[in-house]
Amino acid sequence: MSLSDQQLLDALSRMSFVESTELALILGEPHATVHRALTGLLEDGIVGKVTHGTVHLPSSGRYCLTMRGIRESAGLLDFDTPSDFMRAYRMSREWLTLISAGWTQWPPSTAWL
Repeated sequence: MSLSDQQLLDALSRMSFVESTELALILGEPHATVHRALTGLLEDGIVGKVTHGTVHLPSSGRYCLTMRGIRESAGLLDFDTPSDFMRAYRMSREWLTLISAGWTQWPPSTAWL
C-alpha cells in the first residue's frame, strides 16, 4: 500500500508540529517514503517545517500544515470550508495563532519559538 496525500494530510491535521520519524511510525510507512512525501508538500507550500534544537539535543524539523495546506486538506478530506476543517481537527493555540495571522510564506518568523 502506498502512502496517499489524503493519509498524510489527515495525519498532519491530527498532529501539528510532528517529526517525520514520528509520522512514519504512526502511518506504518518507511521513513524515506514519508520524508519524500513531506519534501514534495513542503516545496508546494502545503506544509511548513520548523527546525529546533538545543545545546544538548540535535536539531530536528517538525512539520505542520500552512494556510494553503489547510485549504488543500479541507478539499481533499471532503470538508465544505476550511472553517469546517478547523473545527473538526482541534489545533493547538500556537498553531491557530500562526494560521489566523494569515501567513502564506513559511516560516513567517521565528520570534514565537
